[in-house]
Amino acid sequence: MIRVLHSAGDMIKGGGIEAFLMNIYRNIDRKRVQFDFVCSKYCENSFQDEIISLGGKIYYLKTRDYCYRRNYNEYYNLLKKVENIQIVHVHVSSLMDISLLKAAYDCNIRTRIIHAHASGQTGPQVLNLIHYYNQHRISYYATELFACSDLAGKYEYCNIGKRRGFTIINNGIETERFRFDVEARDRIRGEYGLEKSYVIGNVGRMVSYKNQMFMLPILKKVLESIPEAKLLIVGEGPLKTKIVENAQKLGIENQVILTGSRVDVNDLYSAMDVFLFPSIFEGFGIVLIEAQCSGLPCVVADSNIPSSIKLSDDLFFISLKDSTKHWAENIINLYKRERIERVEEAKNKGYDIKAISKWLGKFYLERGNI
Repeated sequence: MIRVLHSAGDMIKGGGIEAFLMNIYRNIDRKRVQFDFVCSKYCENSFQDEIISLGGKIYYLKTRDYCYRRNYNEYYNLLKKVENIQIVHVHVSSLMDISLLKAAYDCNIRTRIIHAHASGQTGPQVLNLIHYYNQHRISYYATELFACSDLAGKYEYCNIGKRRGFTIINNGIETERFRFDVEARDRIRGEYGLEKSYVIGNVGRMVSYKNQMFMLPILKKVLESIPEAKLLIVGEGPLKTKIVENAQKLGIENQVILTGSRVDVNDLYSAMDVFLFPSIFEGFGIVLIEAQCSGLPCVVADSNIPSSIKLSDDLFFISLKDSTKHWAENIINLYKRERIERVEEAKNKGYDIKAISKWLGKFYLERGNI
């Protein structure tokens, strides 16, 4: 049995990295490869119960953002205590803290993977300086460089990635699960009173780089032409209150529906009519594959989102510099557009989780038995 220790935030439901990792975990051969997780705190809305049911362990450590020495000591002591970890796999949106990689290096863990999941970041300039500094340090501590896309790899690894190269691991999904379901559509639309609505959907944590605030004036403009339009946002996050307040200021609070976190996101896609995705940056944007599988036309910001996300001509890239009117016009033009599932296209382009899990399981077994 190979045991892989993953670091990917606090394994909260609704996060893109966490969703990808759990998709892998559910489909990998757990008789031969097992996952363990290191988190900084317990969260009620986490995958803890499922992880334990699948045979994994969760280690809660007192790590803190940007507290390198304390984090290093916590990770080092854990790795010294837990003797059966053969591989450490660190999932990152930036290189702010690579203390787990160094701790794994100092504990002689032979396979140390860093996995890039973002193509940019927001925040003070000092955070960018730390990121750039750590780009050079990872060459000492990481044995493998993974990325969810070419954009993410180039952003996270820069010249190190050019010199060493990096492996792209597609963010896979259970493609069949996201086929359009008319019964689910009727049920969800009935639940939220959307039977006669034109539903503009979005799925993601309510954080600044997901840019959900940008959608509110777009909705207001769409309502001028399509009064039955509604905005359905699936997810939680720190900006939830501000989104509600801004909707009230614009006088569209009755047209904005916040579902919170849902486990039946696949059914919610079926209830939508168009998918709006104005993120400032994304390493990949796995929800766009899910939405396209369900047959949703997608209106997407062209800022640091890989072109490989596009499965068909029903995905439209628009600049965040374009006017609210231009964004609204694109959404209006998709009103009553024919819905065409893209499940087979997703499989053919390598986004089926079963194939990805098989490859990654083989990789873990080969490296874990060195």
